Amino acid sequence: MDSARDFEQVYASELKPALLSLESRRKRVLRDGLFTFIPAAISITGLIIFFTSDRLLPSYIYIVSLLVLTVAVYFGIRCYNGNKDYLAAFKQLVMFAVVKAVDPDLIYKPFESVSEADYKKSGLFKDNYDRFRGDDLIQGLRDKTVFCFSELHTEEEVKRGKSSSWETIFRGIFFIADFNKDFHGRTYVWNDHDSKLNPLSNIFSSFDDGLEKIVLESTEFESAFKVYSSDQVEARYILTPSMMERMLRLRNELNTPVTYSFVDTNIYVAVPFTTELFEPSLFAETGKNKLKGYYETVRAIISIVDELELNTRIWTKQ
Repeated sequence: MDSARDFEQVYASELKPALLSLESRRKRVLRDGLFTFIPAAISITGLIIFFTSDRLLPSYIYIVSLLVLTVAVYFGIRCYNGNKDYLAAFKQLVMFAVVKAVDPDLIYKPFESVSEADYKKSGLFKDNYDRFRGDDLIQGLRDKTVFCFSELHTEEEVKRGKSSSWETIFRGIFFIADFNKDFHGRTYVWNDHDSKLNPLSNIFSSFDDGLEKIVLESTEFESAFKVYSSDQVEARYILTPSMMERMLRLRNELNTPVTYSFVDTNIYVAVPFTTELFEPSLFAETGKNKLKGYYETVRAIISIVDELELNTRIWTKQ
């Protein structure tokens, strides 16, 4: 059965009724937000006028402004809590059904993520992040291959004098799968066109000694990636011509600068996206096309196992 027909059935039987049941919650959160913004604006305006006016103004302006501000705070708290409840309900009712439509055996944990330990072990990004956030963890088994992935967003605090700002190190899907080989070395395949992943300027200095640049025979692969490894022989066994071709094809199919690493017994794949992928909008009802996008994204990430032929066991673990 093709994916479109599968999705149509799930949408009609599960997703559409779930969205209808959530619509009143979404509208209530929006209403509370409106009741927060308007009284807050009125209150702040009144207080500014009261304290900055050259004339002596009646004290009731101050009192009324404080009362209106109290109303704004009340609805602000309601809006915050309502938004959290709406998001939790959306994940549990809608996203859960989307994930199960892709594969009923998948495990979905909406408020968990790939661990910081795995993120660090991958070696794909510099270590000095200051904020680590993630959600929508999906775990599964595809034929013989165990895998998991989640959304991740890591940031570095950059201080400039007395001010500071947050700069993204990585934002997107972080995928981990068993490669069925205990690697003796570490092999990193970095995108050649992203300055944040430039091994010479940002990452290379964070590793201990032993990495060296690997020159490969594929000119197309060399133009897209830069490869560093602590074991030249092992790197070449991993990056066979067919594997390089599949890695390039995956990069093109996802239409984003994918990066890879091979560490311990796992392959790590970082798939950058500019926005959060599985979050509902408060300002409009989540439509069928958006849910179809969620469905296809989950399918595409899981297909990494197939695209890289990870179930073709050319090695055995020692």
